[in-house]
Amino acid sequence: MISIARNNLFLSVLLNFLIWGSGYIYKGERAVFGWLLILGYILVHWYALFVLGFEAISYPYSVVLLGHIIISMGLAYDVSRR
Repeated sequence: MISIARNNLFLSVLLNFLIWGSGYIYKGERAVFGWLLILGYILVHWYALFVLGFEAISYPYSVVLLGHIIISMGLAYDVSRR
């Protein structure tokens, strides 16, 4: 199997910030962890938007959004350090 070196740091940081785990998969490091993060990301957002409904987006959602931004920043930082 041919492995392709992906060294674009900006792209891996951006991917990991926007979709948790995708930066790890892009870089080819910690791929299983990356796929688990993507699965968790999809399940959390699917539940929040389609099960709870769009009307659930209110003040508590703002706090959750802030938490997601902090987690995204942490994951983006982590992928930049590897």
